[in-house]
Amino acid sequence: MAKRFIILFSFVGFLLSGCSQVTRIGSVNMAHSYHTEKRTINPDYRISHIDQELSQIHLEIDADQLFYVRDAREEFYLANYKLTLSLYTGFTKDSHLHTQTYLFTDTLHVAENRRVKNEMTFPVPQGDSYQIFILFEDLNRRTSENTLLTTNKNSIFSEEFFTASEVDKSAFHLPPFYLRADEEYLITHVKDFDFSLEVRRYSLLNEIPAAPYVTNEEETFNLVPDSIYLVNFNGGITRFHIPENGLYRLSEPGNTESGFTIRSFWNDFPGVPSGDAMLLPLRYITSGDEYNALFALGDAQLAAERFWARSAGNPDRGATMMRNYNQRVVEANTLFSSFLPGWQTEKGMIYIIFGPPDRVYHDDEAETWYYNEELNSPGAEFQFLKTKHFLSDSHFELERKSGFRRNWNHAVDRWRR
Repeated sequence: MAKRFIILFSFVGFLLSGCSQVTRIGSVNMAHSYHTEKRTINPDYRISHIDQELSQIHLEIDADQLFYVRDAREEFYLANYKLTLSLYTGFTKDSHLHTQTYLFTDTLHVAENRRVKNEMTFPVPQGDSYQIFILFEDLNRRTSENTLLTTNKNSIFSEEFFTASEVDKSAFHLPPFYLRADEEYLITHVKDFDFSLEVRRYSLLNEIPAAPYVTNEEETFNLVPDSIYLVNFNGGITRFHIPENGLYRLSEPGNTESGFTIRSFWNDFPGVPSGDAMLLPLRYITSGDEYNALFALGDAQLAAERFWARSAGNPDRGATMMRNYNQRVVEANTLFSSFLPGWQTEKGMIYIIFGPPDRVYHDDEAETWYYNEELNSPGAEFQFLKTKHFLSDSHFELERKSGFRRNWNHAVDRWRR
């Protein structure tokens, strides 16, 4: 594209009253959300609450993903795109509250790897959890992509009322919060007032889900806090130190439901963890003896390389398969983390082994994934039940079935040959 033109960057946003057709979002196939490598448009969204009636949707997108055309009246190359935001309390048409549309223009800029950023103020009343269905349309290319966001506005201590920034550094974080250990942060509420929150620190959980055909598998998490203490917010701000990796639940004293969780998994998250921890995701495709032998070698990197070389038949192909598997782990961490790293969730397990689903549908209670039957691959259907948990609004449990054994063994065998 004509990036040789040096044009001043600018954008203009226009807010329009929404009157577009209401979508029954439960009937929309959202599988593309898990196929980021196939999407021409990959917008990144974050939500922050402004007050009890308004919220802000933050958009970032690579400028390279937008299509710029020359304005016939000016020496400018412009991208024109539209976002339509619809608010729902559920996944049916009856749960639709309102829709608004926003128009933006971006001017071609000389900067390489530039991220285009926009913010949209959107009415979201306090007191409920919501689905925000976003339709992004590149008006020049005539392509579109939709995204489904979930937000919690049940109390003034929901996480989207807060931001985090590293003390003496420029890094700024919007929720969800995945923060580094041995760092100090300024945690800031949107409102300037004094209050205290109770902090409960939990150690990271080591549970790795069993294969989906194991029907007696039950999630039993030993969630006993290591420590409990108060932090005081003066003018809505507190300095918060994270001494070590773990889960930090900040909530109203005596009410863990009213608050938010800071997750500190490992410092390179969502990347693959280092040391012996890099071997843990291999549990999904190894026998018990193979898995234990990985750790017995004493060199995690060498153990992984030898495992993949044996599985693939030669070191070069093994290195490719190891990269592909590790990339699935990173994607699972990005997409499915709750109070567990994404690769340890049951969604993450299925995603790593089977890959992105072909169809995904939501309802108020569950998310269902479908894999199409192919020449050398049987079809499969997995349902994940939404689980209410005080540490996360995005945790799901797999509905397990003994009939998954054939699908699972076939998918694992594809990783082992």
